[in-house]
Amino acid sequence: MKKDKGGFLSLILKREPKRYTVEDTIPYLRMLKSGICQIDERHFNKSIAFEDINYQLALEEDRDLIFNQFANFLNSFDPSVGIELSYINQLGRNEEMQSAIQIVKGNNGLKKSKYVTFSVEADNMEQAISKLERLEIDILSNLKNMGVRAESLTGEERLKILHDMLNPSKTFEFSYKNLKKKESTKTYITPDEFNFMPSKYFKFGKFIGATSYFQILASELSDRMLSEFLDIDDNINISFHIRAIEQTEAIKMVKRKNTDIDKMRIEENKKAV
Repeated sequence: MKKDKGGFLSLILKREPKRYTVEDTIPYLRMLKSGICQIDERHFNKSIAFEDINYQLALEEDRDLIFNQFANFLNSFDPSVGIELSYINQLGRNEEMQSAIQIVKGNNGLKKSKYVTFSVEADNMEQAISKLERLEIDILSNLKNMGVRAESLTGEERLKILHDMLNPSKTFEFSYKNLKKKESTKTYITPDEFNFMPSKYFKFGKFIGATSYFQILASELSDRMLSEFLDIDDNINISFHIRAIEQTEAIKMVKRKNTDIDKMRIEENKKAV
C-alpha cells in the first residue's frame, strides 16, 4: 500500500488546531487563597499594595532621601527576582472599596491603586513559598522605612484587581468557599470575549483597549514622568517590569549599545555628506 502523501487520508487524519478560550488568554495556572500565584511550572509571584508618599510636596533634601531610599530598594533585588510596579487608575469604583488601603479619591470618581509584584523561580510550591515569604518581609520592611503604608494581598484581593481591569462595568462576585473542585479561578475574572486586532488595539467584552510598550535604557529619568502619566483621568494601567542585570552582562549590554550608537552616527554622517 502506497503512503498517502497529502491526499484524502491525510486530510481526514489531520488534527484540528487547538481552539483557545478566553481563559487561556490569562497567563497563570492557579491563584492560591494565600495570594501566591503560580504562573507556570517553575514561576511564582505575590503582590503588595502600597500607598502614596508625599514626594512632590517634600523639601528638596527630603526628596533626595526618598529617591535614594527607593533606588536602594530596587537595587536590593538580585537578577533571580522579577519586580513589577503597577499603577492602576479606574473610574467609578470608589464606592466599592472606600476603606481599602490602596484607594485615593479623585474628583471624577477615580480610584488610584499601586502594587509591587515580585516573582521567583522554584522547583516546587514549598520552595516558592519559602522564597516569597522572605522577599515579602524584606519589601514590607523597606516600604515601612520609607514611610510608606503597605499590606500583602490575598488571592481574593488579587483576583478582584484582575476582574475589575477586565470587566470595568461589572461587580466582582467570588469566594474560595464556593470554588468547585478542579474549577479555575479564571472563570470569575474573564470578560465575555477577547478579540486581538493586528494593531495595538483589542476588544474585551464591550470595551476597547490599547497597549503600548517601550524599553527604558536611559542613564536617568525625570521624577515627574510617572506622575504626569497618572494625572490622566481615565482607565489606565502602567506597569514597570524591572530586573537586575549581572555586572558582566550589564557591561556587555552597554558596549553593544555604544557600538549601535556609533553605527547610527556614521550612517547619519554619510547621509549628511
